[in-house]
Amino acid sequence: GSLAFLTGLFAGNGERRAAIFLSILFLLLNAWYITYSALRARQIKSIFDRIASLAGGEVGQSLNTSSLHGEVKKMAETVNLLDHSLEHAVQERTQSERMKTELIANVSHDLRTPLTSIINYVDLLKREKIDNPRVQEYLEVLESKALRMKTLAESLMEASRASSGNLKKIKKSTSNALQC
Repeated sequence: GSLAFLTGLFAGNGERRAAIFLSILFLLLNAWYITYSALRARQIKSIFDRIASLAGGEVGQSLNTSSLHGEVKKMAETVNLLDHSLEHAVQERTQSERMKTELIANVSHDLRTPLTSIINYVDLLKREKIDNPRVQEYLEVLESKALRMKTLAESLMEASRASSGNLKKIKKSTSNALQC
């Protein structure tokens, strides 16, 4: 069938055979170029899609570069390097936020523990019915400042929880205490 057709096409004089051969070669090259261009366009589109997803915050999804060549491969490898760098930065920031939250929680706890004792001892001293008005005034100041510090320590703890996502909403009293 088709072999006999091709043999018939090439039969005849040399110029006719050369023209037919060049025409077929041209058609094959055009078909190859169209196929290659479509493949390259799909590869470039996948790279642009990955860049868009990176811009949207999706990290940790490298492009497969094994079937890519030339500039398209270099572009994909560069996008993968960018993805890796962004993923690393996100991990570092997450770790830093976690450490900050733990530090704030520890400081708040370390402040509240002695403050509770101070508040309790001030209360015990106030119950002693000391007649000296200056001592009573000092105890009032001590109690006021200790309660203020306790409120600030609690506010610090709530702010820490809020920044870490453990608390959905900070109470108005907490934000007011932080502003003072």
